Amino acid sequence: MSGQFDFRALLLKTQELLSDTDRHRLHFLLGDDIPKYLRDDPSLAGTLRVLETLFDRSIINDQDCDYLVDAFSKIQCNDAAKRLKEYKQAHGQNSRQKFSLEDILLQDSDDDKMCTTEITPVTFRILPTETRAPTCTNVNLESEEVSSILPCHNETTVYNYKYQWINLILKRPSSTCAWILLISAILILISLALTVYIWFKYFGSAEKKIIWAKNNTAKSCGFHGNDLSSVQIPKELCLKKCEETFECTHFTWTEHYSGTCWMKKGLVSKNDAFQTNDSTTMCGLTNDCRSGSTSSSIRWSRSDWAQGCGFRENDLSNVQIPKEHCLKKCENTFGCTHFTWTEHFGSICWMKKGLVSKNDAFQTGYDSTLCGMVNDYSLENTGSSLRWHRNDWAKSCDFCGSNLLNVQIPIEPCVNKCAETSECTHFTWTNHNNGTCWMKKGLVSKNQAIPTYDSSAICGIIERTR
Repeated sequence: MSGQFDFRALLLKTQELLSDTDRHRLHFLLGDDIPKYLRDDPSLAGTLRVLETLFDRSIINDQDCDYLVDAFSKIQCNDAAKRLKEYKQAHGQNSRQKFSLEDILLQDSDDDKMCTTEITPVTFRILPTETRAPTCTNVNLESEEVSSILPCHNETTVYNYKYQWINLILKRPSSTCAWILLISAILILISLALTVYIWFKYFGSAEKKIIWAKNNTAKSCGFHGNDLSSVQIPKELCLKKCEETFECTHFTWTEHYSGTCWMKKGLVSKNDAFQTNDSTTMCGLTNDCRSGSTSSSIRWSRSDWAQGCGFRENDLSNVQIPKEHCLKKCENTFGCTHFTWTEHFGSICWMKKGLVSKNDAFQTGYDSTLCGMVNDYSLENTGSSLRWHRNDWAKSCDFCGSNLLNVQIPIEPCVNKCAETSECTHFTWTNHNNGTCWMKKGLVSKNQAIPTYDSSAICGIIERTR
């Protein structure tokens, strides 16, 4: 007979030793380990159902009866407890008895099995207490005796143990630890997915090249820092606005505030631009500092000014004003063709005269200095490009040097004034001091007249009979 059969038979015999009062006390002692409806039934049938419940919950089995021994002792049913202890001792001795090698070899093939107990099937149910694994005898051939008792598992038992943790987590994650593991795994997967998404969105296109148009503008790009000013204008007007703004060398346009042109200062090149994933943005330069307009390293803007440079000598006048007003001041000063602005002696604009070009500028070594020209004469503009009227005068032009005298009069009488003045052979009229006629002497030709950016100025020649 199996060990479980013998054990159940023993439990039936112990029931003869229990009175109804003993059963009442036993049911009360077992408490929550048995259903409530069984506690109120002290009959023999009720106690047998209690024992069956303990079997089902794996609280007791034919190899572990300590639970019942302890229970019978506490309700003072010492005879029942004694019988269970004797069964336990006998069972332990039988499972560890020694056999000679000859006796083992003579056993029938059915008795030749290593397992000394029947394997209890393992289920996926979460057990209140750990069930003791069935054991096998380990035969030591040298000493011809059983050396130890080892756990014995068949193929089904190994399979059940292997996948029991999957059942715990996926089927019934009832424990706090199982819930923590499950939630942690989900959070890790979400974090990895977000990391991959953010990487491809903000860094995935970092290797793409910015495509520049012929006018030094590009889409989906920008420049960091060096902000000069900003204005809310359409994208297509941002480059022109930067060219017209003093010190603006580059810009970034974004949709901020329905379209903002961020004008910037400082020497930069296309290599300083960075790519964005916003296809609506635009960046550009008024002049790419990698391709200077002269053989020197001075980087000129399109409005003929540069940083870190100056012009020597030919001083006309000077005035203490901010650097952003120096170019305009030179344009409004008669005879000023170029200028240098420095921080020395309190922000001085040194206006200068004479014919110069960008090649005449020199580097100062100080980024704070500024130099510029009202007109770049290296472009070789000559009087032949001016439109002369029949009475030998033209607009937006000038004759340099050879000053005779000047007088503050309107533009119309300037020609007659020069004709009436002895030695006056040519003249220039400007808005200086509300209108000044600059009379000049010496032999000149129309080819010696130079264009200016002052649309109100005129110049002319007086034809005298010899």
